[in-house]
Amino acid sequence: MHGRSWLLGYHGIQTLQAVGYAHAMGLREQKKAARRKAILDAGRHAMLEEGFERASVERIVAEVGIARGTFYLYFPDKESLFSTLLEELYAPFVDALRAHADALASASTTQQQQLLYLQMSLGLAQVLENTKSTLPLHFQHARAPGVSGHLCRAWLTQVEDTAITILEDAQARGLVRHHDCASVALAIVGAAERLLWAWLQGDPRLNAEQAASELARLFFDGIRPRAVQS
Repeated sequence: MHGRSWLLGYHGIQTLQAVGYAHAMGLREQKKAARRKAILDAGRHAMLEEGFERASVERIVAEVGIARGTFYLYFPDKESLFSTLLEELYAPFVDALRAHADALASASTTQQQQLLYLQMSLGLAQVLENTKSTLPLHFQHARAPGVSGHLCRAWLTQVEDTAITILEDAQARGLVRHHDCASVALAIVGAAERLLWAWLQGDPRLNAEQAASELARLFFDGIRPRAVQS
């Protein structure tokens, strides 16, 4: 009996130790996640103010209040931090666009296609609202020379290619008229960029959701099948 009590007590201590270890590890991971976020926030702030080339690791670590060596525990270099910021900016948009592409692929009529285009535009507008703090990086670097421009354009190409795929699929199924899918896709992306710029600048003439809907209607009306003349 005494041996069993001792064994139960031993297992109880082991369980408490395991719980305590898991709790400590959880707190440690939370602290690491919070520090990583702080580095990303400081990096975003520095790059928006000074650009990728001029923003320094020294400024970033000073803003966070950590040693330079600590920075490299989270990111191997400044380019890696910038890439992470771009992923946070573009990946939700690309993922949402591809999800809508899957839905559009199931549309069987022009009317369904038009409704899905409108839903897609509103959904993408919400994604952009959630990434608004990082969005200026796109306008700052998308056409810049060097590493920052290359990284931005790689993501932008994914957006453009997905738009082309959506249009090619609709055209192949006869849901839109025959057109140059690449030209139309690039025109849509360019128009969207101009509206985004106006939105970021706080243009009083612009309502984000309405602008997204109008853009979708404008281009869909341009590529919808022409009515058959009797």
